[in-house]
Amino acid sequence: MANIIDILKKDLTVLDKVIELYQQDLAEADDIIKLKGKQIDFANVEHSGWANYYHQKGVEVKNIKDYVDMRLEEVYGQLWIKYVEHYDRQLGPKDIEKYIKQNQTYLDMFEQHLKITELWGQFERVRESFKTRGYNLNNLTKLVTANVQEWEMT
Repeated sequence: MANIIDILKKDLTVLDKVIELYQQDLAEADDIIKLKGKQIDFANVEHSGWANYYHQKGVEVKNIKDYVDMRLEEVYGQLWIKYVEHYDRQLGPKDIEKYIKQNQTYLDMFEQHLKITELWGQFERVRESFKTRGYNLNNLTKLVTANVQEWEMT
């Protein structure tokens, strides 16, 4: 993960490409999570590996999100200093905040913040889905062992 942060430190414009890579993982997640048509023994075997994989990816995205949030705060702070120390006239805190939130540099960084926050939210959704899938598998396994030897979700 440090490598991605190092890359982003040098060139934040690659964030869109990084997001694309993670979105490819997300595109496959829903098919992996669904149980319909899968044999219960196979679904049980694959569950922990996939849950771990997507949890790891979510942690990576969270680290990227934290980095982008830090950069957003950095831009905000630099603009605050600009409007306090280097502006023709003295501005009040609310005026400074309005100027910052209209500044293109801030808006560009805020857009990056929104993109990575959305991606992180999607990985949180997948993490919760795997948790629910685990509960379902547990219940189905108990049902199957109590009643029948072969069971397929339909």
